[in-house]
Amino acid sequence: MSNIIELDHSIDSSTITKEFINRLANKPYCSNDLGYGIQIRNKETALSRRYIQANTPFNLSWLCFDIDYPCVLETTFEEKFLPAPNFMIVNPENQHSHLLYGLVTGVSCSDNSYIKPLNYLSAIEYSLREELKADNSYGGLIIKNPCHYLWQTHGLYQKRIYDSIF
Repeated sequence: MSNIIELDHSIDSSTITKEFINRLANKPYCSNDLGYGIQIRNKETALSRRYIQANTPFNLSWLCFDIDYPCVLETTFEEKFLPAPNFMIVNPENQHSHLLYGLVTGVSCSDNSYIKPLNYLSAIEYSLREELKADNSYGGLIIKNPCHYLWQTHGLYQKRIYDSIF
């Protein structure tokens, strides 16, 4: 097992949705209205809902951030020298978004997991959240479904220029 956590910049915009679907749990949490709570449904049903669980219960393969301001690629990522996310899922009504960063190898987060990779992942997540000015109270369990027609989904591709950082 590698102790290096690396962002997956190899996923290009033509395969990003397919990769997202492949990484989903068989029965993810989902909802059309978070005010009524979330339900566990099969993958096909969950993919038709507005909101969905990105990571499986015991493996984290996406870092998810809630951005409560209009996110502009040039100012948010390029000026701060941050890696671009694999997904930007935008609410067209207020321009708020969820950003998803895919990990090359998922990190186990069960009771039997090694603590060092979890601590390292936590440090990366904290740093990105601070630099992105993302919502600190967002837990990342449920995201805007990038496959749902209601959201504007941008699959972004970033060259592997950050390998020395991550």
